[in-house]
Amino acid sequence: MAAKKKTSQRVPRYVDPDGMYLALDERAHDTQIAWYDPVEGEFGLYLANERLNNWENDTAIDALRGFCKNKGLELPLRGQEFRFDSTSVAREALRAVNARLNLDKANKPLPEWAKKALAEGWKPPKGWSP
Repeated sequence: MAAKKKTSQRVPRYVDPDGMYLALDERAHDTQIAWYDPVEGEFGLYLANERLNNWENDTAIDALRGFCKNKGLELPLRGQEFRFDSTSVAREALRAVNARLNLDKANKPLPEWAKKALAEGWKPPKGWSP
């Protein structure tokens, strides 16, 4: 009897307000996670071990740091990009990052303009999120 193939749980892809999402770039000898712009068909910002004061990037980096710690992987030096020797480990890291982004999306801080508008009585449209 053949062994049952282990399958990982599917995690929905997080898509930012500009339509970009995190994807694996396997073009080099190692695999990296970067924001991908489907309109341009190009990779943008690669995730590195530094905070950028941007909710999506900082949440993704925190998730990657936790993933590396849990897996016993060495963190890159500050400012250097996260690189994975194994595509399967990189896929697992990407799943962890997407799960964290989707989970934390509900707790995303309001932008300053929204805080001011709410204070002045603005009612956000149904389904609106920051």
